[in-house]
Amino acid sequence: MSLCIAATCRYEFNPCILYCCDTAGTRGDVKSEDVNKIRHVGDTTVLLAGSMSDARELLAMCSPFIKKYQVGGDDIAITRLKQDLTEAVRLRKRAIATEVLSAESGLSYDEVFNWSQAHPDDPTYVRAWQKIRELGLNAALIVGTFTDDEVAILTIEPNGRIVWSDHYAAVGTGSSVAEAFLHQRDYNDWMDFQECLYRVLEAKTAAEKNPHVGKETRVQIRTMTGFHPVNSEYVDELCAMIRSRREELPDIKWDPKYLKTALDMFEELQGSDDAASVE
Repeated sequence: MSLCIAATCRYEFNPCILYCCDTAGTRGDVKSEDVNKIRHVGDTTVLLAGSMSDARELLAMCSPFIKKYQVGGDDIAITRLKQDLTEAVRLRKRAIATEVLSAESGLSYDEVFNWSQAHPDDPTYVRAWQKIRELGLNAALIVGTFTDDEVAILTIEPNGRIVWSDHYAAVGTGSSVAEAFLHQRDYNDWMDFQECLYRVLEAKTAAEKNPHVGKETRVQIRTMTGFHPVNSEYVDELCAMIRSRREELPDIKWDPKYLKTALDMFEELQGSDDAASVE
């Protein structure tokens, strides 16, 4: 239950990352609109999506590696961060596997691994491995930071795959709708912050059609010098304007003459046959 978006732009001609998310979550069977999904880890900002409990535990695994990254590093340093996050995901998946196996059969991941090596055909451990393969993270993260010359957005997907995203990334239950809207226009990393803000909010409000995406919206930006929340009242006004514009249908100036008759289609067909015969 969530939607998080990160996008690149320029603020006063400097590289900038815009972060946007809803605040929807659940507490037991009750839906709430007070979940903080923007976290700061050292000089890096991270967005949390999915189960907040699982997302926080995933972030805890990733935080030491994120803190180790020096903002402004080169592509090699970002690649190393991506590799470190892959290791964090591996550790988190093992921890999840141990939690599930322990609850169901009192076994840990290591016990299943060691025993199945010696008894590969034992049906108990074959079923355990099937269960392990089906497990996901039940959460997703967007890690936004800076290299020596550009923005870097790394996405940890619910299946554990880590992607170095171009331009923008979206995770959460409404991400497919949000990305569809962001794909509608060509994207330029040098676009001004104001245009980026409008396009991201356009995508976020469209994703609200998903019942699990909340209407409350939080926006922050991060530059090389720090992070800055955007006034929530201003964000609410923009979202309201975008929603109202989407509901208004333009006047398309319809005239019945635009409908072709059977005679029109016959004459077009006859004309194409005559042209073919001349050739």
